[in-house]
Amino acid sequence: MREVMTEAQFEILRDKKNDIGLGRIVRKTKGKGEIAKHYREELKKLQERRANGEVGYLEFEGWQ
Repeated sequence: MREVMTEAQFEILRDKKNDIGLGRIVRKTKGKGEIAKHYREELKKLQERRANGEVGYLEFEGWQ
């Protein structure tokens, strides 16, 4: 991944990987809790924007 990511992006990825609290949330809810809910809502927003005619890359908000 270092070949395609900037150093700052790689550091963010490493921080998320090492976030014990985030791992506990995912394991506890098996991906069906807060995180999944957030991304389902983001998906709905993206689908609405596509339906309204937006094309190309659409930005979305990541969890936390």
